[in-house]
Amino acid sequence: MAPSDPLAHLDIVLFAAGATPLACEARRVRAAQELTGADLPAVEALLGLPPTAGSRQTLIVRGADADWPLSVRGPVTLRSLPAADIHPLPELIAARCRLPGLRALAFVDGQLTPIVDPRTWPGA
Repeated sequence: MAPSDPLAHLDIVLFAAGATPLACEARRVRAAQELTGADLPAVEALLGLPPTAGSRQTLIVRGADADWPLSVRGPVTLRSLPAADIHPLPELIAARCRLPGLRALAFVDGQLTPIVDPRTWPGA
C-alpha cells in the first residue's frame, strides 16, 4: 500500500482491563477523561476479568442508541496503527474465544494486543 493510502493505518484507542492491554477503533469512542466519583461499570466486570487497582479513566463509548461511560484502567491513549501490525483471528481462536467483541490481534509496541468492539459488550 502506498504511504498516502488512508487504509494503511487504523486509529485506535489503547487502554487496559486489569493486566490485559486492549484496543478499539477510535471511531467507537467519543471521549476519554479522568474518572470522577461516578460509579461506572468497570471493563473488567463486563469481560469477566478480575478487578485490579491502579489509575482509572472514563471511556465514553459510542453506543447504537446512546453513548455510555465505562471505567477502564489508564492511561487511555490514541494511536495510529499500521495495517500490517493488525492480524485477523486464527480460526481456532475465533471459535473458542470467550472475550466478547474480539475482532483482531495487533502488535502494539511489541506487545500482542486484542482489538475489541465494545458495542458487543453486555450493557452496551
